[in-house]
Amino acid sequence: MQAGDEISFRLCVTSDESWIDQISKTGKKTLPVPQAALPAGSQEPVGPTRHPLLHYRFTNELGQAVSLSQYQGQALAITFFFTRCPIPDYCPRLSKNFEEASKKLAALPSAPTNWHFLSVSFDTEFDTPSVLKAYAGRYKYDPRPLELFDRSKRQDW
Repeated sequence: MQAGDEISFRLCVTSDESWIDQISKTGKKTLPVPQAALPAGSQEPVGPTRHPLLHYRFTNELGQAVSLSQYQGQALAITFFFTRCPIPDYCPRLSKNFEEASKKLAALPSAPTNWHFLSVSFDTEFDTPSVLKAYAGRYKYDPRPLELFDRSKRQDW
C-alpha cells in the first residue's frame, strides 16, 4: 500500500476490541502536491496568532456555554468522541483513560489542582446536555463548574 491507494476492508468489532481484515486495493487517487509554506520574499506573521476555536462557545453537559479561553492558565487535555461510538477501543477507551488519569491525579497528596479533561462530541445533534451528563456519569467525572476558579486571573488567549 502507498499514499493515495484506495482500499476496501472489513471492520470486525467485539465487546472489547476491533480490527480490520480482508484489506484489498481498489484504486488509486492522485494526491495534491504540498505547496511551500511561504512564497519567496514573504514574511512570517509577527507574534502569536489567535485561533477562533479559543472563543467558540461549546455547550456542556449542564447546558452551559463554555469556551477554551476559560481554561487559560489551566492544564487541559482534550479528546473528541461521540456517545454512540460502536468501537470499544476508541471513544470508550479514551473516556476510560480520562477517568483513570483523573483518579490518579486526585489521589496524589500534592497534586496540582489546575487540570481539566475535556471531551468534545462529534455528534452534537444526538449528544445533548442530558445525554452527555449520563455518559459522563458512567466514567465518574467531576462536574466542578468553572465558577470555582478565580476568573480575575484569566485573560483571553
